[in-house]
Amino acid sequence: MLKLLRNKKVSKRIFYVLAALIIPAFVIWGSATVIKKDKAPDYAGRVFGEKVSIETFMRTYQNWRIQLRFQYGDRANEVAAFQDPLQATWERLVVLYEIKKRQIAVSDREVIQQITNMPFLQRGGRFDKQAYDFFLNRVLGVSARRFEEALRESLAMVKFSAEITKNISVTDEEARQEYEKENVTTRVHYVTYPYDGYKDEVTVTEEDVRDFYARSRETLRVPPQINADFIGYEFEEDGTGPGREEMGKKMQDALQKCRQQGMKLTAQDMNLEIKKTDFFGLEDPIPEFGWLPQLSKILFDLPVLSFSKIIETSRGMYIFQIAEKKEAYIPDLKEAQPRIKEILTGKKSKEVARARAEAFLDMVRTKGLSFDEAAEETGAEIKETEDFSRTAYVAELGMAPNLKEAAFGLKEGEVAKDVVEHEQGFLVVESLATPKLDEETFVKEKEAFGRKVLSDKRNEAFNTYFLSLRERARVQNFIDPASLR
Repeated sequence: MLKLLRNKKVSKRIFYVLAALIIPAFVIWGSATVIKKDKAPDYAGRVFGEKVSIETFMRTYQNWRIQLRFQYGDRANEVAAFQDPLQATWERLVVLYEIKKRQIAVSDREVIQQITNMPFLQRGGRFDKQAYDFFLNRVLGVSARRFEEALRESLAMVKFSAEITKNISVTDEEARQEYEKENVTTRVHYVTYPYDGYKDEVTVTEEDVRDFYARSRETLRVPPQINADFIGYEFEEDGTGPGREEMGKKMQDALQKCRQQGMKLTAQDMNLEIKKTDFFGLEDPIPEFGWLPQLSKILFDLPVLSFSKIIETSRGMYIFQIAEKKEAYIPDLKEAQPRIKEILTGKKSKEVARARAEAFLDMVRTKGLSFDEAAEETGAEIKETEDFSRTAYVAELGMAPNLKEAAFGLKEGEVAKDVVEHEQGFLVVESLATPKLDEETFVKEKEAFGRKVLSDKRNEAFNTYFLSLRERARVQNFIDPASLR
């Protein structure tokens, strides 16, 4: 326990500099190897071949939860719902193992300094003990010892990241190139020939379908699918209805009842409607909810008829029960026929789109028509972008990497020599500006921008290092994932 920090006489004599707590800037993703055994051993698992006790695992898990609450506040539960706690804990243990191996330590003084420099724990430039107690009890809901232990781990992770990336540097040329990507702009005229815009003009025969099935039936394999029942409460847009805390208590009650008497009786008791998703795959949008990959992963890991933990989304709080699971399979010709027709129709429509785009380009580059004249003759619609950089979103076109590659190689008035493939279709592009760096502005912003590039480069280097570290760790897990839900 950091008795020095919690001694009011000491804290009153110290003036503290305003500084924010540094939390590791890297994001670690991946998956541990989950080993399921009928009789699991009396320890949590292994990292780098060494046993990890259940006590150590649970302490690390709790520290991960504390950091989430510290970073995200009221949104911690919502954020946690879309992370795998088992995975997050093992990955934290992997990093802590390497920290211990490298003998990276964080002193009591460093922990004290971080806490006392937190702006929200100060009043009149001094550390406020009452604010700290309120923060621990009402915001985090943990003891000082637990918070300081979690903080010590986070600070050690910061030191670890700094050690791994200390030799990373950025040259002036690298900074300049990155600055150009973000700040040099251009704009273009373009016409679009959508891939699926000519489906009414193409024909797919029965022979085409049979031939495709014979050659490409494996591509028609339907991946594993599940569907689920769910109950829950949704947030009211006008602020009426139960708040998060009250809703959370109701959902805890609902989850307990679901496990005791099932979802049907629970829904009746609590006046809730049971809803059902259609079948969906791991990489599909979830019917009724949309694209939520972390939720999909949680649900696919559940056995049939088992219940999820309480899931909080931007819409509300829910409990899911897996109703059915379907294994992957290859459909027969009759079942696959509609899908094959759709595939072949799309392919033939795309071929027509390319031919139309190339014909438009030929009018401009070979026959000497202007962009406007070619558009008038073919009935094509000309669109114009706003100024965009290599890293900016282009209105109506998205990130459009192929468009940018073509556009930034053109001077004002030039037309790209080839049609440009885009997510929406084939584009013919004419430049309306010559890309040019503002040297005077670059000189003014060079130093600050260089620091940003260095930070990004170090984060990328650390993540690359961690991927290798995680692979070498060969994590073995004996913890039941359901115990953390």
